[in-house]
Amino acid sequence: MGSRREDPRFGLFGASFALALVAHQLWWGGFAVGDLRFAVVLAALWLLVRPGSVARLAVLLGLEVASVASDLATIGDHTLLAAVTCACTLVALVTARGRPIWPALAPFLRAATVLLYGAAALAKLNAGFVDPAVSCAGPLSAQLAWWDPSLLESGWTTTAAIVVTIAVELALAVLLVVGRTRRVGLLLGAAFHAALALAGNVPFAALALALYVAFLPAGARVPRPSRRARALLAGTAALLWLVGAEWAAHDPATARHVTHDLLRVATLAWAFGLAALVAWSRGASAPGRIACVRPVFAAGLALLALNAASPYLGLRTQATFTMFSNLQTEPGHWNHLLIPEAVRIFGAQDELVRLRDATAAPSLERRRRTGALMVRSQLERFLRQHPSASATYADAGDPRRRWTASAATLPERPLADSVLSFYDVRPGARGRC
Repeated sequence: MGSRREDPRFGLFGASFALALVAHQLWWGGFAVGDLRFAVVLAALWLLVRPGSVARLAVLLGLEVASVASDLATIGDHTLLAAVTCACTLVALVTARGRPIWPALAPFLRAATVLLYGAAALAKLNAGFVDPAVSCAGPLSAQLAWWDPSLLESGWTTTAAIVVTIAVELALAVLLVVGRTRRVGLLLGAAFHAALALAGNVPFAALALALYVAFLPAGARVPRPSRRARALLAGTAALLWLVGAEWAAHDPATARHVTHDLLRVATLAWAFGLAALVAWSRGASAPGRIACVRPVFAAGLALLALNAASPYLGLRTQATFTMFSNLQTEPGHWNHLLIPEAVRIFGAQDELVRLRDATAAPSLERRRRTGALMVRSQLERFLRQHPSASATYADAGDPRRRWTASAATLPERPLADSVLSFYDVRPGARGRC
């Protein structure tokens, strides 16, 4: 990773990506100190002092990959996208031999963003999402008024949210591909993610806004605060983090509530700032193709595409870019309106079980009371991860087939437990929200 002259957008992406990782940690993990996630935060703040540093970005990418790997079985959609981005970029940085990385990285980021929107829109074309009675669009849109969600809990708002969500995600998948319409796509996307941030999806909104840097035209007026100002900002953030950790230790509920409200406002301001940058930039769109040619990035895109297809193929259902979609692809529960069930060629999600009894496992007991079904391998992974728990469960199709198991009686399956993860199947499909 020798010295190289990078595009100013490379530094802006580094800073934006670092902020997105910090926002993710604050939203889900709070002010953790002393673990691997805290190391990611420290690396992000270090990068903010010098956003264009290849070495500092490489450190951040490596730590994020390690952090995600440690939580691989329970990661979310945007976390998986961030991890693949980190891994591919890290390999490209190491093998670049002093060449600028942005000309190869930017097309990958653009292609990954388009793939994400296309997969998310496709997943929502199912009987559950378009049904206002159970659609995830209802509770999600109600959170736009997070101080009082009851203000937006009505049939017409849910119907409007269903139509707008599908239309916007489909539009973004198209507008961002075509060079002449990318500016419109960026402005629409900034508004869309501002709304998602208000609705409580700050981590995904922050990552998407970071990816948007790859679509900026070469003439974009990238802000360049002085190094002293950046160092002061990073130092202040580190100090506030330590203060926040102390506050969260004494009053976690208030700390979480206030932090979430501040993150909503900060992401909203970030979206408006990006929109202003797009509006004032010279040039119609970012030059270059959506597709990329470097093998490592091609492999990353292939992995993302396979991940997006996994629910339909009969593989994993969690973290497959089907967020808030109501999609169900399990046998007897398939609800997609366009993709036929015949495409499911693997059986990883076929064996559904119903809980009969659970010991020392409150989350399993809640599933039992609500009548949720679980993919057998998902339940058994839970038991392996919680040695004190045990459960009795029956085949959903044949209740006479029954098992009682715990970590002590189940074989170890480390690879499957890390790679394959599944949502529960709940009555009405609302459980996928």
